[in-house]
Amino acid sequence: MDAVSEYVQHDVPWDILYADDLIIADILWAKLQERFGKWQEALERKGLKVNADKTETMVCARTAESLQITDQNGKALKQVENFKYLDSVIHAQGGNEEDITAGIAAAWKKWKELSGVLCDRRMPLAVKGKVCRTMVRPVLIYGSETWTMKRREEERLQRTDMRMLRSILGLTLRDKKRNDDIHRILGVACITGKVREARLRWFGHVQRREEEDCVRRILEADVRGQRSRGRQRKRWIDVVKYNMDDLRLDLMDVENRAEWRRRTRVADLSPEGVKPA
Repeated sequence: MDAVSEYVQHDVPWDILYADDLIIADILWAKLQERFGKWQEALERKGLKVNADKTETMVCARTAESLQITDQNGKALKQVENFKYLDSVIHAQGGNEEDITAGIAAAWKKWKELSGVLCDRRMPLAVKGKVCRTMVRPVLIYGSETWTMKRREEERLQRTDMRMLRSILGLTLRDKKRNDDIHRILGVACITGKVREARLRWFGHVQRREEEDCVRRILEADVRGQRSRGRQRKRWIDVVKYNMDDLRLDLMDVENRAEWRRRTRVADLSPEGVKPA
């Protein structure tokens, strides 16, 4: 794909190409229509075909706006409010609510597939905890490196995680078992701590890249435009700064990769290996 589309690619972030998935972004509708036509022409010249039924358009703005993009045959592309790219849900107005909702649904699906192990009373708790850590939780927090979660979303993620853990142990809220005790029994850490670990690990990975690297340029890009009235939305970099302040970290610590990982890591607990009372 890189060789086929070499002469039609634009600089990141306006063209994002991963395998056979492509995102084209622009500020103006006319330029977007022109560039989509060039991409379609270049790919079809090499024997590839753009599926108009699977190609969607989206306007990233706080207010709903219509966008009419057509292919070379005059067929209009479907405009959507959100779409899934690399298993992450992107919403037109930003935020992570839809992405978290999709992650919760996928995690419950995986949990049900593994319920034969997770709900088996004969299975050791250490094994159940390991299955949950390695096969269920990664699905739940997939893509969390880029999440900018609000308090309500953090609480929703915690409730889902604790509901899964209580189901594994056969407990309900009436049993009045503390969350910390459940984490210790199964040998798992708090889910919000694991999200913070993933976010800081990704931030350190980006910061250690060369200044000319595309991902770092996107992170440090100067976004132009007028600020809206009222309280501003929390940005991803704001959450990173809050996390760094909590752990007493600064940008100088990023250069030492081993030390950065040690200080940002949230270790899982050692399972007790006994059944809850």
